[in-house]
Amino acid sequence: MTKTFFSFLISIVTLFGCGTGGQQHNDQTIQDSATQAELRKREQDRLQKDSITKAEQDKAIGDIRFYISEKQFNKDKEAFIKKCKLPKYEFYKNATIIDNKIGGYGFNSVDGWFYKDSLYSIELTGCLINYDEYDIVMPDQYSALMELLKSKYGQPKMDNGIPSWTSIEKGYFRRCAVWEIGDKIIEARISCGGTNYTLNLAVLKPAIEDLVKKEADKKADEETKKGSSVL
Repeated sequence: MTKTFFSFLISIVTLFGCGTGGQQHNDQTIQDSATQAELRKREQDRLQKDSITKAEQDKAIGDIRFYISEKQFNKDKEAFIKKCKLPKYEFYKNATIIDNKIGGYGFNSVDGWFYKDSLYSIELTGCLINYDEYDIVMPDQYSALMELLKSKYGQPKMDNGIPSWTSIEKGYFRRCAVWEIGDKIIEARISCGGTNYTLNLAVLKPAIEDLVKKEADKKADEETKKGSSVL
């Protein structure tokens, strides 16, 4: 009787032990599956981001692409401005004139820079804002530009916001926000022309810009040495 009772107890303990182990095994399997699903999602997100980066990094703006010739740039620029041209200029907030618009961001011109007849930098120059209208116009224009850029590229790598107009010297600009897309940089800049300010959108290839700067510095050094030998 006692032997039979103990055998029964052992069977019960063994049964519950197996049940607990089985439950733990099931829990681990579920956890492993969730981890694998998360890893797959991260990899898919990475591949999607890489695909977007690859597609976007050689686009300057609109249908204008980097590495085109100056002749092609002028043709593409004309088509781009045509898309953004207002039917009639806008006297924005009775403070400045806007000829072209992308969303709520107004700009007056598009310029490109070339290295060996290959486009490496482009800039949209915003509408002229007088210093005494800066606090009225600039915040709205900055918000409009940031909304456009964030909707396409997400949050910027750097966002310093709007500087005071007194903090920008004539002939200089301040970087307000920066995005990195592959090997291209997008910058929202505020430039000072004296009493007037502009909110500019610059898109560039920094590696080529650095190369251009180094060549310019080298040329300046050579001219200095040549000039010194004449004295």
